[in-house]
Amino acid sequence: MSNQGALEEDEEGERLEVEPQDPIRSAAGEQTGEEEGQDLVAEPQETKVEEATPNAEEVQSPAEPFTATSSLDPEISLLLDTDFNKENDERIAELREELNDANEQVADHGDFYEQFPGLKDKVLPSQLRELHESVEDMKAGLQAKEESIHQVTQTLLEHREAAKALQDQLKQMDLRHADSMRSIEEEHEEQRKQRTAALEDMQAQKQELLKSIENDEERKEQLTKENELLEARVKELERLVFALKANEQERTDLDGTEHHGKLEALQHEYSSAKQDIIGKTSELTDVNEDVEHLDRTIEDLKAKQEQASDDLVHLQEDVKQKAAAQ
Repeated sequence: MSNQGALEEDEEGERLEVEPQDPIRSAAGEQTGEEEGQDLVAEPQETKVEEATPNAEEVQSPAEPFTATSSLDPEISLLLDTDFNKENDERIAELREELNDANEQVADHGDFYEQFPGLKDKVLPSQLRELHESVEDMKAGLQAKEESIHQVTQTLLEHREAAKALQDQLKQMDLRHADSMRSIEEEHEEQRKQRTAALEDMQAQKQELLKSIENDEERKEQLTKENELLEARVKELERLVFALKANEQERTDLDGTEHHGKLEALQHEYSSAKQDIIGKTSELTDVNEDVEHLDRTIEDLKAKQEQASDDLVHLQEDVKQKAAAQ
């Protein structure tokens, strides 16, 4: 195998750095008198670093800011970690720098055999094999670096795509949460208005009943006074009837017909007064029953009002609990 063939670029056009070989340096020193530190390099060729990493610019761009409103899985949090993305960017930059340094070193030295004509005839086959193996190792190393750059680049792009998808998902979750909370608040606000209106209505009914009771109390007091007057009138009539009966025999000189007419008139007035007393008593009883009914109605309204107040308090607590749960 010729040394010239060992130094040619590989099929993908990569530049390969040749490690210095001591036997060749010795031969070069004998041939030209140059220093033993002269490097053995290949002719500079155009590198394909950019083709190996087509998304290098996108990878090296700073990670987009991202904020999450919900708790995340640790693996997802790692995808969104800017330090993690920064480490990947730095690793890619280091690999690219190593690859560029290797190519620049090859380009700086030029073709070894062009500098030392006739050296090819003095290099032993074993040295050529060793040189060829060294070149192949360097080619494999450069290929591994390019593959590593490509792999890290793809991983980082996948991580950023996953982060963007997660960000969109979290935004949708926030929107659904806001809609749900707004719906709950509207529903409970409507219920609160209905309960408040019911309380106000019961309060108005209570005031009307209290006013009615007050009127009934006044009516009861008036009927009681009228009843007392009627009872006094009945007693007076009873006394008059008794007096007339006692004096009936003593007044024989008077016209019996006229006296009998007065007695019948007094008895009729007495009967009428008793009927009035019975009617007033019945009316007074009805009033008492109305008052008792109104008292019971007020008690029922008080109980309903307390229950409505408790329901309103529970409703407010439910709103707070649902808001906290959301």
